[in-house]
Amino acid sequence: VGSASMALLSVYPLQLAWGGQEWWNCVQTIYPLQAWGMVMYIYIPATWAFASILFGATLWLRKIINDVEFGLGAMALSLLMVLITVLSQEVHIPSVSTQRLYIPCDPGISLNARFVPTGDSLLVDRLDFSLFAQSILQRVRDVTGWRLAP
Repeated sequence: VGSASMALLSVYPLQLAWGGQEWWNCVQTIYPLQAWGMVMYIYIPATWAFASILFGATLWLRKIINDVEFGLGAMALSLLMVLITVLSQEVHIPSVSTQRLYIPCDPGISLNARFVPTGDSLLVDRLDFSLFAQSILQRVRDVTGWRLAP
């Protein structure tokens, strides 16, 4: 579970490696705070979660915690990291960044036509954590009345 959660973070660098600066410029045209969002709401919390897992591994090696405690702690931290980063980005910068893990961006296409349904649209929708986060936030708003506004 932890490896799968951390692997999600590699999707953007892979797209950047494949599409290069042209792809990154295209993404930033559509989502102007995507770079800021990636650093503040993805990589910094992921680094903290990874460091915590390594600290847990140290405790496990020294027999301070057992196998089950280490496994549950690492799994909980990994899942919690993904949930918190997605929700916090959707609260603070929802319309100027995205939680789409796969962003097909063709700079040769006009801005309005970039997200017209194509063969990629099913994959884009399945890997869009923004929709999931917005539904969770709406439930919190409905139940508590708390407005998690930016």
